[in-house]
Amino acid sequence: MPEAVPVKRTLSPESVAGFLLRLALGVLLFFAAVGKFLGPGPAGFAHYILQDFEGTYLPRILVLPYAYTLPYVELLLGLVLILGVFTRISLTIAGLTLISLAFGKMVQQDHVTVANNLNYVFMAAVALWFAWRDNAISLDRFLCRKKHDG
Repeated sequence: MPEAVPVKRTLSPESVAGFLLRLALGVLLFFAAVGKFLGPGPAGFAHYILQDFEGTYLPRILVLPYAYTLPYVELLLGLVLILGVFTRISLTIAGLTLISLAFGKMVQQDHVTVANNLNYVFMAAVALWFAWRDNAISLDRFLCRKKHDG
């Protein structure tokens, strides 16, 4: 009779690190969105962004839909990152969203904000790397286990 394989009961450092990074990014994005909804609202935020980018080469026809969409994207990404649902794709989209925010600030020559945003991109990349290795602290793990058990 084959010997039973011991069950791993402790969390790996990768799963804890990935969870902490994912949670930090999720909270950051969620509350960035909440601030836009509770403050000026999506329309007010979009108007502010249009004014802020008035003197740049970015065309209004691109800035306006981006500004209207951003609060909803941040809210959704924040929620799925906090919960750990669709972790790999949501971290990838979060990284791309943060790169797009950095790009806007590059156009405005706001180097401090660019550096901050690129730090968040680095966090998303590291969290994604950890999620590929061990994503134990997530709803993904629970949902995938249920799917494979059924």
